Amino acid sequence: MDDRLNPSLLNIINDAHDDNEIDVCQSFYYDDNEMINQLKQCENPVCIMSLNCQAINTTFDDVNILIEKHKLNDTSIDILCLQEVRVNLEKNSINQFNIPGYHLHYCPPSTSTQSGLIIYVNDTYQVKTQSILENTELWESLILEITLANNTRIIVGNIYRAPRELNNQIADFTEAFSQTLQKLSNKYKSVFLCGDYNLNLLRINDKPRYAEFFDTLLLRSFLPNITLPTRLHCKTLIDNIFTNCTKYRSISGILNNSFSDHQAIYTIIDIPTAVSRKKPYSYVVNGRIDYKLLNEQVQHNLNTKIDSNVNSDPTENCQILIDSINAAQTLQTSTKKKFHKHKDKKSNWITYGLIKSIERRNNIYKKLQSLNPHTQSYTETKSELDQYNKYIRKTKQSLKREYYANKFHEYKSNIKKTWQLINEVLGRTQNNNISKEFVINEKMVTNAADIANHFNIFFFKNCSSSS
Repeated sequence: MDDRLNPSLLNIINDAHDDNEIDVCQSFYYDDNEMINQLKQCENPVCIMSLNCQAINTTFDDVNILIEKHKLNDTSIDILCLQEVRVNLEKNSINQFNIPGYHLHYCPPSTSTQSGLIIYVNDTYQVKTQSILENTELWESLILEITLANNTRIIVGNIYRAPRELNNQIADFTEAFSQTLQKLSNKYKSVFLCGDYNLNLLRINDKPRYAEFFDTLLLRSFLPNITLPTRLHCKTLIDNIFTNCTKYRSISGILNNSFSDHQAIYTIIDIPTAVSRKKPYSYVVNGRIDYKLLNEQVQHNLNTKIDSNVNSDPTENCQILIDSINAAQTLQTSTKKKFHKHKDKKSNWITYGLIKSIERRNNIYKKLQSLNPHTQSYTETKSELDQYNKYIRKTKQSLKREYYANKFHEYKSNIKKTWQLINEVLGRTQNNNISKEFVINEKMVTNAADIANHFNIFFFKNCSSSS
């Protein structure tokens, strides 16, 4: 995709501020492989991604496949913020959307039944919920304090503002958001507020309320990490990651995907490595081998260990020869230590072929975005993309069905394994850590005494009705 064809917030800012007093960096469009390469170039990357998924039911498999692709490349998405997840708790359990290696944090909808927020956090991080921005019928928020592996603390917020365009509605949100920015910036120097704000920053020159919102960000020393459109069909910039963090090297981008009609956006921060608590594993690195020296070492082992008697066991002598060669080669190799980036656990139904098919689909989507919608080439490419999407949907369904059918057949005589598989399918995971937050009467409750009281009331009523 040619980034120059799209309107840019950076150009708008530079036109309004000739002295370049606002230090905003341009973000670009990248595919999965380019993002992976960016992560590999960092010493100790932490990747934060945000996406308006427009119903997690339809995008959950695609998100899993993206995470799996990162694992195969020894990279990871550490924090994933989703907006408009649209979970119907009467029909679905939130546990159905657990992802191995992550803790799931859920915020129920307040703007409409078709919203709601989820943040997935790498399960090696420590998390505390921050109740700073109160949810209303105009917006939703989920704000977490996250302690990384090297004890660095950051704030990650997930925000969704409903598309309400009345001036007083935008003004109310701007005022509440301004107070939130002030509270956070007074205490934290590394804040990342992700989300769908439904305020098109590309129109700050002709929309006074949008300009007021943007000025509020600048006043609190927050800058946007995303500068190009995040909804390509209408060229609007409503999804963003606002941050006050300047002490770490970072790169931000827009992921070229077709999860929904919003593009996924991300920021990678490279935090200097401190003392790591992760247990390293070893691997062997082969250098240039001196074969003359190797031969001398093997000869020495053979002369001292091999049995030259004609009646000796040839099998034992053969094993001595193999051991001698291996021992000599080991002396000419070195061992390095590498730290685990993430757990090896993954979704076993996802195949390498499926990941390559997703790459092919994304390339077609990328090509489509660069074409003129009024040309024959665009129509043909759009048809090709639709067909490929149908193929991938069928393939995913087939792979999951075949994998679980084989597993149920394998465990048909083992009731324990069968129930473990049923729990896996239903998203039920064993968790010995008791949650410190509960949704009670559609409100998030974090106070321990309030939680205990609600449990007492619940069990008392049930015991009374059953007696």
